[in-house]
Amino acid sequence: KLSTLRSKHPFLTEIKGIGLMTGVACAGDCAPIVANALSKGLLINCTQGNVLRIMPAMTVTRKLIDYGMSILDDAVREVTA
Repeated sequence: KLSTLRSKHPFLTEIKGIGLMTGVACAGDCAPIVANALSKGLLINCTQGNVLRIMPAMTVTRKLIDYGMSILDDAVREVTA
């Protein structure tokens, strides 16, 4: 899902992770994306100023992942448009 988002949004430059802990490097400040996502109900954070950190609970379902990725897609689109 993140690879698909990365191909849609050039602002997202790299995806790294171990298990469910994922970092998405951005071409600039990601704080506005975090704020936009939070306003829509998705809790993520920004590290190093340009990395979105995504750390879902171990009990997350595919349905919740799909929903979260939809919110993230909207947040990135709205902020970088």
